[in-house]
Amino acid sequence: MSLRTGAARLITIAACGGAAVLSSTAHCAAAPSGKLMDMLPQGFSATNCQEKAPVEGALERVMCGQSSDPGGPSYAVFLLYGSGSDLATEFRQGPGRSGYTVASSCPGGGASPGTWSYRNSSQTAGQVECGTSVEGNYAVIWTDNAKLRLAVVEGKNSASLYQWWRDKG
Repeated sequence: MSLRTGAARLITIAACGGAAVLSSTAHCAAAPSGKLMDMLPQGFSATNCQEKAPVEGALERVMCGQSSDPGGPSYAVFLLYGSGSDLATEFRQGPGRSGYTVASSCPGGGASPGTWSYRNSSQTAGQVECGTSVEGNYAVIWTDNAKLRLAVVEGKNSASLYQWWRDKG
């Protein structure tokens, strides 16, 4: 390796915040802004969640382990998008690509996929669907249009997970 090639690689690594990049040009994701971490539901915080490199199309991604909220999800992933169009596209395509099987209804007979609204509003706040992961865990997947956030939570009990989402998601 020539001195010039070595210097170019160091510049590429420096341009990507210290992350090695396997290309001749620096093309790296922006560092997370922390915005998504600030909008996590109750039971999720920096103690049980970590910012990760975003998936294609997303601005930020946060992955979480067991919620600290009693009866909360055992796993969660949250994604932040830059537009409502990107959010809607990911809701339509992402769960299937990620191996989730979408059910035809949620506990209590709610449509899956369907829309949801805040308790005191008739305005649609986002979309929701229920299903199972490849590991057999129950999942609730929803969007929040105002926050441009998509979330997936998993747990072992469908009714309690769905109720957690209705109360705190």
